[in-house]
Amino acid sequence: MCGAASVTTRHYADITTSKVVTPVRWPWSVAIHTSSRFRPEQFCGGALITDQHILTAAHCVESDSDIAVLKLAHPVNFTATVRPVCLPEGEDHFPTETEAYATGWTVRKVKEQHRTRRMLQELKMILMNEQHCAKYFDIGLPENVLCGSHIYGSLCEGDSGAPAMQFIDGHWFIQGVLSGGPLKCGDTTLPMVFSRVSSYVQSFIYPYLRAKTFNRKAQVCTIT
Repeated sequence: MCGAASVTTRHYADITTSKVVTPVRWPWSVAIHTSSRFRPEQFCGGALITDQHILTAAHCVESDSDIAVLKLAHPVNFTATVRPVCLPEGEDHFPTETEAYATGWTVRKVKEQHRTRRMLQELKMILMNEQHCAKYFDIGLPENVLCGSHIYGSLCEGDSGAPAMQFIDGHWFIQGVLSGGPLKCGDTTLPMVFSRVSSYVQSFIYPYLRAKTFNRKAQVCTIT
């Protein structure tokens, strides 16, 4: 079942700051690393949408467009801490002041063990309409974006591709993929910018997931 976390929704009501949480709260949140065996570095975030596919920002792997589907070498087993998030079905448009949640991974020092540990952070934010969001930037914004504001901080470099999620009819849906925002971590003066997932579900994501051959997948990516 998609969008089912092992924590009841009442636990999310008190999120007012960016804080460290256990992965069980957001079991689809993914950290994407370089393949270095000695010291892998995180360079993007993402969200698990099937047992073998991750949704992230295209600029994490290519320069064109800004949404991408990564295929894992092997399917994962779903557990309490590994589950897929739901995809929106249509071109949903959300009213201003709608609450959403974003997640990102951070590295914290563990003093007692003299090492670092990767931890998941969550952030409650308010979605803004395109007109309001565009006032913060020198260039116009396309319709296929969402903007999120937060008075306590923002996601940081290395969080590109991180999911923006909403709880709808008992399930968590991914509504946005982090595309850009403040250059400085924690900056509250500029909104975070997300690619609107619903704009890509029917035209790209589902056709890519259904494609059986490499050539067909390449065609889907070329069309998009």
